[in-house]
Amino acid sequence: MNIGLTQDTANRAAGLDASPGMSAPEATWAAPQAVPGSGVLGIWRLGQPVHAGARSQLWTAQPADAPGNTRWDYLVRVGSRAAGHDRDETVQSLRRFAHAAAAAQDPHLISVLDASLDSAEPFLVMPRLPGQSLRELLTESGGQPLAVALWWIRQTAQATAALHRAGHSHADIRPENVWISPRGTATLIDLGSSSSIAASLPTAAGDVFAIGRVLWELLAHISVLPGQQAVLGSIADLVAETMSPELSERPTADDLVRRVNQLEIESLNAHIRPAGQELASRAA
Repeated sequence: MNIGLTQDTANRAAGLDASPGMSAPEATWAAPQAVPGSGVLGIWRLGQPVHAGARSQLWTAQPADAPGNTRWDYLVRVGSRAAGHDRDETVQSLRRFAHAAAAAQDPHLISVLDASLDSAEPFLVMPRLPGQSLRELLTESGGQPLAVALWWIRQTAQATAALHRAGHSHADIRPENVWISPRGTATLIDLGSSSSIAASLPTAAGDVFAIGRVLWELLAHISVLPGQQAVLGSIADLVAETMSPELSERPTADDLVRRVNQLEIESLNAHIRPAGQELASRAA
């Protein structure tokens, strides 16, 4: 896996220019325009421009009070300065992102470290995550172990459950917005499309549907070990429940965490035999 961020991966890490319900967007590349002034935004010194899209720009960053620092461990997301772009929508997206991140904190949910939403140049700051999106991982690598795929889904569901308990939906869960670290931990990114569950009751069920769709896609990219076929049937049943036309019949995100965790255990148990059985098999 990649360490650090390329232009493509950094764009996806911050979830730029994503629209709910759409397939993976094609990146729109253009040289980001410099933020006016000295290259300092709030308490942050901007480094290299990473991405420029229709709604947002992404820059590497470091604390401005650390002269000589060679590390760029942060990402600053600012509104696009392209002609014709809707500044109000950009500010609202940044606001949704910051509010959801502040309300729902979870190890598997992207965090916002700083934000200035009412200034002339609104921005928010995130940690710069190593790794790559789940979409990139599936494109570049071969079959993933079934237990690992379920682990990623459980972590995604855990972050989603934290959002729901805080009264927010994600509203754009897809492989492009699940970030996988070199150690395999998953982080749900891009909260710019989040909304209040109280204001839109179906959105929580929509997140569960989206997780089920990601799980279904993962099934096409897994390697199944002997004894795990039975687990696949249980996974298919769970996916069907997440996509039920009746919203009330879909599991909650918390239920999804528990059930996927159980499937993880079953997938491991299916091909791990006690030492005594292994020795008896060899003796035979």
